[in-house]
Amino acid sequence: MVRMAVDQGQRAGLVPVLGQAEREELKAALVEKRAECDARRRRARSLLRTPFRAADLADRAECDAHSPILAFGVSNGARVCAAINEALARIDSPTFGICMNCGDPIGMPRLRAVPWTRGCIDCKDPKELLSLGRQRGYAARITL
Repeated sequence: MVRMAVDQGQRAGLVPVLGQAEREELKAALVEKRAECDARRRRARSLLRTPFRAADLADRAECDAHSPILAFGVSNGARVCAAINEALARIDSPTFGICMNCGDPIGMPRLRAVPWTRGCIDCKDPKELLSLGRQRGYAARITL
């Protein structure tokens, strides 16, 4: 239904909801976030490839326990990087800034907070809320 509403809007000559200055601001934020994301993924991969040399059995167990956490960080980072790249590919589209769920405009404060989002604040994904909470320190987080 949403995709249909967006497609109908394109055929009807949909006017972009964002101005050029707003698009440039968001594009710069996306490029910056992509660089951060790539750096974190490279660091996590490097840590996963580095053999842990633990002095005793307890240290070795702790090192082994961190491997799945690092692997999760790499896979989660890959999803975020893919979403950022997808947002960069569609930023010049008149549908950028329109919720893919309900077809309403996505508010600029939300786009500034999560420039790769595809949904408005009312349609946000619960997984996204958890991720944002971790980024802001509301839940236990691991910094790679």
